[in-house]
Amino acid sequence: MQKIDGKLRNCYGNDLLKKMLENDPDKRMTSTQVVNQLKVIKDKIAGKEKELLELCGSDSRLDLKEKIQNFIQFGINLNAKGDGGRNALHLLCQNYSSPKLTGAIQLLIENKINVNARDNHGRNAIHYLCRYHSSQNLINTIQILIQYGIEAKASTNDGSNALHYLCRYNSSQNLDDAIKIFTNLGLDLMTEDNNGWSALHYLRNKDKKQMKIWFDRKFPLGEGGFGQVLKGKFGGCEVAVKRVELHRVKKREEDAMLKLEHPNLVKLLHCESDDDYRNYALELCDASLDKLFLDPSHPLKYKRPMPRHSKVFHQLAVGLEYIHSKNLIHRDIKPQNVLISVRSTGQGNEVIVKWADFGLSKPVNERGTCPLGDIRGTKIWFAPETVRQLQKRKSEDTYECTVQGDIFAQALVFGCLLLNGEHLYGCGETEIHDNIIGKNPVNMQSNS
Repeated sequence: MQKIDGKLRNCYGNDLLKKMLENDPDKRMTSTQVVNQLKVIKDKIAGKEKELLELCGSDSRLDLKEKIQNFIQFGINLNAKGDGGRNALHLLCQNYSSPKLTGAIQLLIENKINVNARDNHGRNAIHYLCRYHSSQNLINTIQILIQYGIEAKASTNDGSNALHYLCRYNSSQNLDDAIKIFTNLGLDLMTEDNNGWSALHYLRNKDKKQMKIWFDRKFPLGEGGFGQVLKGKFGGCEVAVKRVELHRVKKREEDAMLKLEHPNLVKLLHCESDDDYRNYALELCDASLDKLFLDPSHPLKYKRPMPRHSKVFHQLAVGLEYIHSKNLIHRDIKPQNVLISVRSTGQGNEVIVKWADFGLSKPVNERGTCPLGDIRGTKIWFAPETVRQLQKRKSEDTYECTVQGDIFAQALVFGCLLLNGEHLYGCGETEIHDNIIGKNPVNMQSNS
């Protein structure tokens, strides 16, 4: 037993092998007990795989190599994937700015992680590196990935290669040297992506504001206190353009939103300002969830396919879990901020629901709370603790919002879908607030 690595011994030796090797047959494990114990071990290892992904998905100055080595000793599957089909190598190249990045990448590769694994968008680790990583060790890390056989010339689902990502997004002081590496491998600056744009075009226009967001005032998609959402184009693709008055823009929240990337979140692609507004190019979806509940004759009624409720709930739940994992609170959970995206595939239509509108999002502390000077959001979707604060609040008061408020509002959205558009707690702000405080979900009871 002493020859087995300590962590593996704790996992297998103490819990399984010793009981299987019991001298007294009456005390020895049965075959059913072996199966059950192996399931416990499997679940423990799966939990470690999730922990590894969480580690590689966070930007930290801790001793990364040592922590990864601890996970490797458990015998976990290093190729396990999380949200969006990303493995530990993808997440390291996306999120880690520590000087220890290159050593951590080398450790994963030496332990047989698939260096050419693709995420759901067809991106491998070098695409992530060129898109997100601009520190002084960019060149060294690119060379390590190439040394270990990454497909440096690979293209993503939208036709982008490493040069496109470098020239469009990367501002590293070593950018010219990085470009030279890829051109020496045979990549061409003139090769076009699926939008018809070359890496050279991205490079020339990156800092000249020629890649502007275009929008059409004749095609409004939505409206709110922030301004309008209009149909538009960016980078040759149709997008939704959200326009926010400049004095309402919060740079810290905007920076946070640019880092969010999850299949169940509407992606912020680009932002720029004109004289009066900050314009945001967002992934274009087919409809918001509330359009599902309109009268059949209504011209905006959503009539395309929808997954079963359980699938919708799961997609929304993992999307909100991701937001909270980034230490953010949404603060405006409601059906209008759930968007439906329909994509054609070879097997038919794929329907994905996504959280949208992060205009009220705020960073939270390690306890998941955030002090605020005002109560904002849509009042009929407030959690009971927010309703109480709203009713008691004086103008000079501050209040505390928590990520748990998002959870309550998410349950209201689930209920709204189950009840075909009705609110769980009634109709009208006053009735809804009274019933929320009184723990009286009247419509759920009447439909039970």
